[in-house]
Amino acid sequence: MGVIMGPGNREPGDVLDVGVLIRHELAAHGIESHLEQADDLETAKVIEASGKEWFLWNLVHRLRGQEDRDAWPDTVHRHVDSMLESRIQPQAEQMSPEELRGCLRSRLVADVDDGTPTDLSYGRPFAPGIIEVLCADYPHSVTTLGRGHVEELPLGIDEAFDIGRANTVAEPVDESFEAADGVRILTGDSLFVASKAIDIAALVGGPIGPAPHGLAFALPNRSLLLYQVLSAEDWIQQTAELVQLVESMVADPEYFHPGGVVSDAAYYWAPDGRIDLLGGRHIDEDGETSLWISPPDSLADYLPVEPQE
Repeated sequence: MGVIMGPGNREPGDVLDVGVLIRHELAAHGIESHLEQADDLETAKVIEASGKEWFLWNLVHRLRGQEDRDAWPDTVHRHVDSMLESRIQPQAEQMSPEELRGCLRSRLVADVDDGTPTDLSYGRPFAPGIIEVLCADYPHSVTTLGRGHVEELPLGIDEAFDIGRANTVAEPVDESFEAADGVRILTGDSLFVASKAIDIAALVGGPIGPAPHGLAFALPNRSLLLYQVLSAEDWIQQTAELVQLVESMVADPEYFHPGGVVSDAAYYWAPDGRIDLLGGRHIDEDGETSLWISPPDSLADYLPVEPQE
C-alpha cells in the first residue's frame, strides 16, 4: 500500500554487511574508504579518503524492507552508481533558468539541526516545526540545496520558490487509501508526496475532495500525507485518531521513515489557508509520552469548540 515497514530483522551485522558492500562498490570506482561506528546504526557511516561521508541508516532500513537478502548487493550497486553519477551532474547554480524550471522542487523538512552540513537557514516557515526548502530533482537523485547554492542560482529566490512549488504540486500521487479509524493516506513513489501539503487547496480540489470545515493532516515522512476531512460532529474524535496513528508510526522502531521523520505533530488547515498546530506528542521529564489536542483559533472559525473552563 506504499507504507513501508521493516521486517523485524534488527541484526547488528546488517550495518557491517552494508558498509562492506558500499566500500566494495567504491573500490570498483577507485575510491578508498573506511567504515566507522558500525555498532551504531544511527551514526554508522562509510568515509571516503576525500572525507565525503555515506551515512548508512536510510539504506540499511531500505534493504531490510527487501524480502530477498541476496538482492542486497545489486541494490547497493545501483545506489552507489546513482550517488556517484549525481556528483558529475551540473550543480543547480550552473544550470540555465530553463533547466532549473524543470528540476527545482519545493520540499517540506523538519526545522531541526540534524548535524548535516547543508545550510537551510534560507528555508521558509510552513508550520510549527516544518520549513520549506529547495531541491534539485536530477534523473537519478535529489539534492537539497543549501544557502550557498540558492544564492548563486540564476533566478531570484522568490522565483525559485514559485517554480519549486509549482513543480511539487504537479508531482503524482500514486495511491490514496483508508488506514485505521478512517484516517486517509496519500502516498507514492515520488519523494515529494508529503511536500504537496504546500498547496493543500490544490489537494482539496483534487484527490482529497471538499473540506468545508477544514482538514487535520500530518506528515510523518516524505512519502506520506495523512489526513482527516473534519466534520462538525466528530472533529475531536477524528483528530484523536490521526494523532494516535502518527504516534504509532513515529514511536515504532520497526517503521521505516524514508529520509527520516518530518514531523510527529498533527496540523489544522483552514479553508482560508491558515495552517496551525493541532495536536501531537509530549515527552515529560521522566520520559513518559502523552498525546494532546489543542484547537487553534483558526479551527474555531469553522468548527464548534467548547469553551474552556
